[in-house]
Amino acid sequence: MTSLALQIHGGMGFIEETGAAQHVRDVRIAAIYEGTNGIQAADLVGRKLGIRGGASILEFISTMREVDAELEAGGSEFMSIREELRRQFDILEEATQWMLRTGLKDPNGVLAGSTPYLRMWGLCTSVWMLARAATAAARTEDADLAQEQLVLARFYAAQILPQASSLLGAATAGSVDLFALGAQGLSAHARKARR
Repeated sequence: MTSLALQIHGGMGFIEETGAAQHVRDVRIAAIYEGTNGIQAADLVGRKLGIRGGASILEFISTMREVDAELEAGGSEFMSIREELRRQFDILEEATQWMLRTGLKDPNGVLAGSTPYLRMWGLCTSVWMLARAATAAARTEDADLAQEQLVLARFYAAQILPQASSLLGAATAGSVDLFALGAQGLSAHARKARR
């Protein structure tokens, strides 16, 4: 989100007026503290996905889908969020089912798709939380807050969330091509390319 904010507010190297670039610099430390996305993704598919045979993660998707009733109650202003969330939750569940089916027989296959799968989760859960915030704000007497939360959720659902579906192919591609060429073959191709 800080990167997106920088794109909106702009920045010119170390010269800036908005302070957005400082937030980007500050948040970069999180990757060092938390580990790489690859490590987090491997943990997701290697340890967490299989808890209770996958039931926990499927239950969480079902819990996220419950926001649909709140969005429906919110009326037409929430329709675009509702439609996009439904579409992306279906795709996330498809990827999850593939991971669960594939994991035991081909652990390298799920590891190969773990980073795009983790990104799908990040995109879907972000909009889910924004949708919950928007529906909760709509039930308050603060019209400005309600409008702000609605616009944020609609923007994210329309502009950011659709990226999740584009990750399905990468998440479920498997590992065949990752291991198709050995180190010897890659070295030979690299030598030819340098000539």
